[in-house]
Amino acid sequence: MLKRLLPAVLALTALAMATPAQAEGRHDTYGPVARMLVDGEGRCTATLIAPEWILTSNMCIPGTGLSGMTFAIGSHRTSTANAVSVSHSRQADLALIKLDRAVGNPVAKLASSTPEVGSTVRTYSWSHACETGTEPTHRTTTPKAVDHSYDYLGSDYFSGPAMNLTAKTGEITCGDYGSPTVHDGEQVGVISLSDGKWTIATLVADQRPWIQEIAGV
Repeated sequence: MLKRLLPAVLALTALAMATPAQAEGRHDTYGPVARMLVDGEGRCTATLIAPEWILTSNMCIPGTGLSGMTFAIGSHRTSTANAVSVSHSRQADLALIKLDRAVGNPVAKLASSTPEVGSTVRTYSWSHACETGTEPTHRTTTPKAVDHSYDYLGSDYFSGPAMNLTAKTGEITCGDYGSPTVHDGEQVGVISLSDGKWTIATLVADQRPWIQEIAGV
């Protein structure tokens, strides 16, 4: 009896041990990635797209507005800046946030076209623990990187054009909304919704006219 049960027990143990690592994904650098904090607590991830402008998800903006909102920008050496104003897209789950000062970190190159279905894209994010809202120390120096396959064109939370993605490595977790999705060095998406493995990223290319009008890029 024990001999028959042992393989199953070992398999379940291996699965339990693998789950945290799979959820973490890789750790990688991406200079424009930014951590959004509200009153010092991690809330979402965002991207520096111009020295004074942040791109993120509408879903990340608290109902209380920008009070207490700051950004830690960069993968290693971080610059900090405060949020002073926000512009909401009326066509997609995107928000542009004006900073109180220009920062010298690298800015994202925004895509003018969308990858082909079947492409592999990568999301960079600053996760935090869902249960407590605290951020694991091993994620304070390098952001998480999750690879996805682009399965088909869909819609984001606000019915804007979006990529439907399936995670190949890791998962999207708390703090990952608003994160940049990158393909061939260009930001092609912003995370709008996810259940971990299945993710929706708002298409940046479709919203470029609005982004250019507000942020000039």
